[in-house]
Amino acid sequence: MRGITHTLLEGIDFPNAPIVEIGCGGGAFLGELKAHYPTRQAIGLDLNPVALAHTKQAVTASVMQANLHHLPLASEQCGAIIGLDVFDQQGVDLLAALRESQRVLQPGGILLLRVSAYDWLRGPHDVAFGTGRRYSASEVTDTLRAAGLELLRLTYANSLLLLPAILVRLAQQGGHTAVQAQLNTPPLLNTLFKAMLQSEAHWLRHASLPAGLSLYALARK
Repeated sequence: MRGITHTLLEGIDFPNAPIVEIGCGGGAFLGELKAHYPTRQAIGLDLNPVALAHTKQAVTASVMQANLHHLPLASEQCGAIIGLDVFDQQGVDLLAALRESQRVLQPGGILLLRVSAYDWLRGPHDVAFGTGRRYSASEVTDTLRAAGLELLRLTYANSLLLLPAILVRLAQQGGHTAVQAQLNTPPLLNTLFKAMLQSEAHWLRHASLPAGLSLYALARK
């Protein structure tokens, strides 16, 4: 999925100011951002102190503990904000979080977010991974505009895995399989999944995807 995220950022202009990842976890993507944008300050934010400690060891970047509703950043400080699978987490007020991101972005700054799609897919998988909401395209679009952000692009992703994921999620909702069964993916399947996501990244250079497990939105202040 990180390849898809980089694809969506290709060729996008934004102010020469810090680039922030909200929900940076262990710092893998934050390190890639630093490599892609070597002249910009990289800032990682996360609620989890254990993840932040790992990030500090893995990446040379500014790292701070924070939540989406109260970012420890000055108004108009940032050139770009990226939030992957964090704006849809339990306890997040999407509108309030987006308004806070809008506050810290410079004029012309961009926000790229990824959330889970289709509320009817909610089930044990979401509980296990802390997902509080799954969103429709119209919900994301309307909330971005209400927060004072201009939508530049909206696309689904994880499209090739949608049908098998639907079958698995329905089985989980019916109690026929456990979420834990998804945590140990065989290496061969992992290789197949990576190839599928790489093909999506290539497709997204030319066109958006009409359906998928995830929903990306790129917006500008």
